[in-house]
Amino acid sequence: MKRIIFIILIAHILIYKLNAQVIDNCSDCSNQIVSNEQIKEKSTDELQLLINEIYARKGYNFKDLRFVEYFSNQNWYRPAKNNNEIKLNEIENQNVNIFKERIKYLDLQRKELINQIKNFKKYVLANDSIYLRKQFEFKTKDNYDKENKDLRSVLNKINLDDIHWYKNKGLYKVLIDNGFVIIEHSIRIHGNNIDLQLNQMSHSEIIEGFDAYTDYRSEIEYMLEWQFEFSNGRLKFINIIGAN
Repeated sequence: MKRIIFIILIAHILIYKLNAQVIDNCSDCSNQIVSNEQIKEKSTDELQLLINEIYARKGYNFKDLRFVEYFSNQNWYRPAKNNNEIKLNEIENQNVNIFKERIKYLDLQRKELINQIKNFKKYVLANDSIYLRKQFEFKTKDNYDKENKDLRSVLNKINLDDIHWYKNKGLYKVLIDNGFVIIEHSIRIHGNNIDLQLNQMSHSEIIEGFDAYTDYRSEIEYMLEWQFEFSNGRLKFINIIGAN
C-alpha cells in the first residue's frame, strides 16, 4: 500500500513539474496540451511565434518575410506545396486556442495599463494630489514643486498612443537638444514594471567644451525616475529615485 501511495505521489510531482515547465518551442505541441502555467511569462510576440511554429511544423508557407527567414533556418522545416492541405490535429488546435486566449488577455491588460497611465497623467496635470494618493498611492516629497514640474514635463512630452513593444518591453522616448542641454523624456515598460524618466544628461552637441562661451557645467546634470507597478489590473506608484 505504501509503495502504491509513493508511486502516485511521484506521478503527481512529475505532472506538476511538466505543467510548470516553461515552454520554449512547440516541438511537443502536436501531442501535449500546453498549460497556462507554462506560458504565463510569455509575451504576445512569443505566443504568436509559437502559433506560427505549430503551422510551420506542418509545412505552412508564410508570406511575411521575417517568418520565412526564421523558419527556413530551422532544420525541421519542410515547406508544403499547398497550405490548403495543412490540417491540425485536435491537440494542436487546442494549443492554438490556448495561445490565442492568452494573447487576447495580454492585449486587454496592455490597453488597461495605458488607460491607467493616461488617467494618472490627467490628475497630475490637474494637480489633484488627493485623487493621486487615493487611486495610485502617489506620495510626494518635500521638493514637490520641482519634482511635479519635471513629472509634468515627462507626461507632456511622451505619446502614450505611440508606445511600441518588443516581447515584454515597451518604450517611448524623446530626446530634446535645445542648444544648451540634452534632456531625455521617456516611459519604459518591462513586464509589470513601469518607469517614467527625465534625464538631463549632457550638454548640447553644439557646445565644444566647458569654456568661456557657455556657462554649462556637468553639475546641472540629473536624473529622476518615477517607478510604478501594474498588478491585478491596477497601476500603483512604488518609488521615485534621483541621481546627480
